[in-house]
Amino acid sequence: GTRLEVKTLFVTTLEQHLNDLIQAVEDAGIAVVDVMASPLAASLVALTRAQKIAGCVLANIGAETVSVVVFDDNIPVSLQVFPIGSTDITNDIALGFQIPLEEAEQLKRGKTTSGVPYAKKKIDESVAARVGDILDLIEAHLKKIGKSGLLPAGIIMLGGGAIIATIEDLAKAALKLPARTTVA
Repeated sequence: GTRLEVKTLFVTTLEQHLNDLIQAVEDAGIAVVDVMASPLAASLVALTRAQKIAGCVLANIGAETVSVVVFDDNIPVSLQVFPIGSTDITNDIALGFQIPLEEAEQLKRGKTTSGVPYAKKKIDESVAARVGDILDLIEAHLKKIGKSGLLPAGIIMLGGGAIIATIEDLAKAALKLPARTTVA
């Protein structure tokens, strides 16, 4: 052959952050054997081999970030972290209703603690708007890597932000993919 081609996925981090994390774990008395990006580690427990082979995106919706890893033919083809998370949803509700963050968090989870009735439609609109922002970022990323609408196993969501009752329906509509939530 006259041509050598390689497709690679580089996962990078700042060395100081990695060293600080390893030091914190070792200070807790745990020996660090290896290091892995958290979206890849989550995929080990949240995804089946069949999902990875068919093609899927795993979205971990955390408090401050949303991390996604895209699999195709059992290979991670992309990994991305977005600086938006479920705390942003809580903040939107707190601002919209002018209530404390703790109460807004309960409303986001579908609970009320104060006994004060809130307009469910307004809460749902606040949640849907911010979840829509998250899903728009995921869709833009899938388009960028040429996987938009091309992942038969769909999107699997986990993390604290995945507890939102309507998130599966919102994801199906926004991404045109099967969607489900899981606990990892």
